[in-house]
Amino acid sequence: SSLVQRGRGGRGLAGTLCPNAELGSGERLDDVARGGFLLLHRGAPPAGAALASDPVAPGVRVVDVSADPVLARWLDRCDVALVRPDATVAVAGTAREVVAFLADLR
Repeated sequence: SSLVQRGRGGRGLAGTLCPNAELGSGERLDDVARGGFLLLHRGAPPAGAALASDPVAPGVRVVDVSADPVLARWLDRCDVALVRPDATVAVAGTAREVVAFLADLR
């Protein structure tokens, strides 16, 4: 699919399903997504977090998953992951790779 970028960073997360873990707030990840895209990261927002306000990706929710051991361990394989509304990872790797992926969708 053109909405999955394989072969770059993320060690194989692209094209796989993101775990629907419970976040520190008590909400499950799919409840936070509300049918939209998610940019998952650990700790301080990555430089690419500005893409949440990018007109290419309106409504992308930026979520720090460091408080959830399941998601933090899962994301340990990359810096960030962009998750589609169907919970499939579109691209995972560095913030720069995610921003480039979104720019390619224009």
